[in-house]
Amino acid sequence: EIRANTVSTILYPAGIEDLSFREKLYANGVLVSAGKGVLAGKIFRLGHMGNISENEVVATLSIIEKTLSDINYDFKLGAGIAGAEKVLFAKE
Repeated sequence: EIRANTVSTILYPAGIEDLSFREKLYANGVLVSAGKGVLAGKIFRLGHMGNISENEVVATLSIIEKTLSDINYDFKLGAGIAGAEKVLFAKE
């Protein structure tokens, strides 16, 4: 099918309404795109062209977590950031 190295797709967990979530995410400072075709309403697309630093990844994940918290989604706040930091800042 069609793939892009500069876009990641994130599958929504059950109970997240696509348009509402993307609008709230944008209000918090992150612009993402909707899924297309059979994935419409099931995923959002996050672009990452150019030089993206570890700090930008963590900041974006933080805003995604904040948005999930804002809509009262039940999850462990900080888990995504902690997981990313383990990978991004691991000592080799």
